[in-house]
Amino acid sequence: MRTGLDDWLPTACVRTRHERVVDCSPHDAIATALQLPVAPDWIVRALFRIRGFGAGAEPLAQFTSSNGFIVLEQTPTAHVFGIAGRLLGGRRLAHDPQSWRSWSAPGVKIAAEFRASVTGAGQSLLTTETRVHALDPVSHAVFHLYWLLVGPFSRLIRRRWLRAIAAHHGRQRTASRKEEITISRWITGDSAPGVQLREVADDDVAVFYAHQREAEGNRMAGFGARDQDAHFAHWRKIMADDSVVKRTIVLDGQVVGNIVSFPQDGQRQIGYWIGQEHWGKGIATQALSLFVGHVVEPPLLAHVAAHNIGSIRVLEKCGFVQTGEQAADHEDVGELVFTFEPNRS
Repeated sequence: MRTGLDDWLPTACVRTRHERVVDCSPHDAIATALQLPVAPDWIVRALFRIRGFGAGAEPLAQFTSSNGFIVLEQTPTAHVFGIAGRLLGGRRLAHDPQSWRSWSAPGVKIAAEFRASVTGAGQSLLTTETRVHALDPVSHAVFHLYWLLVGPFSRLIRRRWLRAIAAHHGRQRTASRKEEITISRWITGDSAPGVQLREVADDDVAVFYAHQREAEGNRMAGFGARDQDAHFAHWRKIMADDSVVKRTIVLDGQVVGNIVSFPQDGQRQIGYWIGQEHWGKGIATQALSLFVGHVVEPPLLAHVAAHNIGSIRVLEKCGFVQTGEQAADHEDVGELVFTFEPNRS
């Protein structure tokens, strides 16, 4: 699902998302989110004071405005706030959406979205997501240290805030696994700020064919290339199958790979392929992060050749954990099984 954040800040070094089922319409969920105090209980108020935010008694819009955030986009069911600039040592901040979008001076860009969507009869899924993109190496290093310190507290604040909104609409009981989800990760490695995902076009398949013929790519994947007829037949089948989620990975307008998710044996699998000339640029990490966060829902399984250290690192950076090991069906290449299923409470 494409969100406002995908337009405003498609890449990030920090990406954190929290969701909660609430017993109301999306419009009412957002209205409550905007009206309730940002610090709804004594625990959050204490954390706010520790972080220097005061008591947190004000509603969301007032709190964001008083802390330098500007409204980037708003609809009845979604609000996007942003701040951009040098946050320490002589604050210089973007003052409107245009200056925020064009901001390229040293510092960071932060975008936070609050959105709600229908998830069932009389219910909505309320989501809060924040992304941070460091614009220079110094800001990247400083924010990394900062996030190591405040990240756990930030996650707790968001979860308790969502819980208060759910309670406001009558959902007092503890959230089940399907009612609350938290995804938070620091994306490391070289950044690839131009990475985007889009629908697969017919012309892309020829580029995919060239990619899958590369000998080193096949060695790392642990299986051989398809010939031209088999490759195009394979992709015709993929394109015709609505159960397969498929995206082209694009870097600065150039097709650099693909990523797909498909059902198999009652589980949803995921796979990706990046052209060899684009390895080592952080593209796979960025693409996979975008894909699992906004295109398909967990749990997801990935099978990777045991010797493919680069792909294993990509999976781990994006929150996958090793859950199994098995022999492959071809060429006696050992495989590791990784699963993406964020911690839930």
